[in-house]
Amino acid sequence: MQIRQPAVPRAPRLRAAASLLAVPVLLAFAGARPLRAQEGPGAVLIEADAAWIEPGSVIEPAWILVRDGRQVWVGRRPPQEARNARRVRWEGTVAPALVDAWSGLLPADLAAARDSRPYLAVRDALPADLPGADPELAARARAQRAAGVSAVWLGLPRSGLHRGRGTAAVLGAADLPVAAGREALEFQLGGRSDVSGKRLADAERFAALLEQALDYRDQREELPEKLEKYAQDLEDWKKKLEEYAGRKKELEEKGDSEGLKKLKEPQRPARPQPPARNPWFEQVLRGLDGELAFRVEANDLYDLRRLLEIREEHDLELVVVGGREADLLAEELAEAEVPVVLPVAANALPPAQEGRSLVERYRRLVEAGVEVALASGGSGTGAGLLLIRAGELVAGGADPEAVWASLTTIPARLLGLEEGHGRLGRGRAGDLLLFQGRSPFDASRPFRVHTATQGWKP
Repeated sequence: MQIRQPAVPRAPRLRAAASLLAVPVLLAFAGARPLRAQEGPGAVLIEADAAWIEPGSVIEPAWILVRDGRQVWVGRRPPQEARNARRVRWEGTVAPALVDAWSGLLPADLAAARDSRPYLAVRDALPADLPGADPELAARARAQRAAGVSAVWLGLPRSGLHRGRGTAAVLGAADLPVAAGREALEFQLGGRSDVSGKRLADAERFAALLEQALDYRDQREELPEKLEKYAQDLEDWKKKLEEYAGRKKELEEKGDSEGLKKLKEPQRPARPQPPARNPWFEQVLRGLDGELAFRVEANDLYDLRRLLEIREEHDLELVVVGGREADLLAEELAEAEVPVVLPVAANALPPAQEGRSLVERYRRLVEAGVEVALASGGSGTGAGLLLIRAGELVAGGADPEAVWASLTTIPARLLGLEEGHGRLGRGRAGDLLLFQGRSPFDASRPFRVHTATQGWKP
């Protein structure tokens, strides 16, 4: 919901302070601890020096009322309905929790399964949001929360072209992911150490897969017409069979053995059969029809260029994941309106070419107009690096507002969670970040996490 406020001066862009981030931000995380949870969400009224509503919008001072896991007030003055809420004074800045557009969370059943069917869906395997339902997953989700994340992308980590159907999720009351937002088909073009021939094969296999799915649909859609023709052919066959029987009788009565040898019995037409059901093709067709997005991990220049050609040919809703060399096609990606999910964990991606750091690749993409989401990159510990890497980007000259968008509004939109996450506002999720400074990139002090579904106390 849009918060209408009188115009106020923007927060400083923090270019000078950002230059100190590369080392001090590590110290900030070393001292960061999430606020201790207590039973019941209750109602909490936070009075803060400032609030980052969304990229480019800051209010000072700020009052945020959270009740039953949702923000019910955000403004410069306290709300009247906050009489029974527990009041907290925060000397610093409040901001929405982060959205991780590529997390390493996965339900235990899927993590241990050997089933490699490409049409498996993560959403179907999520445990119930109950304490103890999946202790290992809950522990990893708590680590995400401690890093300031409230919504994630859950994808299958298997290698190879076909991965399955991933899903967006929010972290529930039991710290377990609860499916929400969008689902998407996931693919991987090439491997991290494959030779160029294998990458070529994967790109062409992906193109062939889309064509095969379309052929599969054509065969199914043509079946009624084929059955109609079959019915007519069957009637024609019956007439020819009667004519054959009559002619055969005549020749037998004449004793014309030569004529009988030449006489051919008409063949009964074969009944058309539908193609065997293919659940994977049916999922792919949902993507081709725009119901599901295609999330494709592609890193090399050839894969990315070929992927853009395939996207244009089939008008796909496409999200590039990984994108090691995506900056080399920044203008083409921007023109095609294809967003990129960049991982911040070093082990989530092959090394970039010499001299092209994450800072340089990020800046080139953003300056070209590409929407970029920063993500942990499938690493179990990557979420803890999100704000560290964000600080390094700002220290390297990236626009703080663009970086903040890459952690909040952009991934929320890509995951279909923009109505509840990525911004502050009435009705949105009550998971908040509280920074002991003037912005999320002030490395002088640590941050705290407000988990609205459980309540908290300092």
